[in-house]
Amino acid sequence: MEGDSFHRYTRPEMDMAIRKARDQGKHISYFGPEANDFGLLEQTFVDYGRHGKRSVAEIPPHL
Repeated sequence: MEGDSFHRYTRPEMDMAIRKARDQGKHISYFGPEANDFGLLEQTFVDYGRHGKRSVAEIPPHL
């Protein structure tokens, strides 16, 4: 599992989201819930804990 496997955005999309948030006086981080699918990450760990595996094919590509 790669560190960026659960990002919601590609790098160019994230750069655009950061600029948009900044223009609105907000902050977005690569590490926060706005940029990551924490629900899918959690489910991956649940499935791994139950079955000892998680298919890479079940994890949607982020790029």
